Amino acid sequence: GGIKLIPEVSATVENNVVAWNNGHGIWLDGCDAGQPNIVRNNYVHHNRTGIFVEVSPGAHVYNNLLLSNSVGICVCDSSNVLVFNNTIA
Repeated sequence: GGIKLIPEVSATVENNVVAWNNGHGIWLDGCDAGQPNIVRNNYVHHNRTGIFVEVSPGAHVYNNLLLSNSVGICVCDSSNVLVFNNTIA
């Protein structure tokens, strides 16, 4: 995979190129530290899943360019996630 944030972290993932992974490009996995995790302004291409938000409530995913991923953005078991202004092709 590309970038993975694991439990109890609060971070901003921005201005990255994440590509050619045989897994998730950017993966929030169990991130619930009380502050929103932010994924913005990234170029994510040729991954299995571009951005995967799993068990990470309150994440903000915006202004990302996702091209040629098998799945663009996936949100699973996460409440109050904001996903907006992304380009997926």
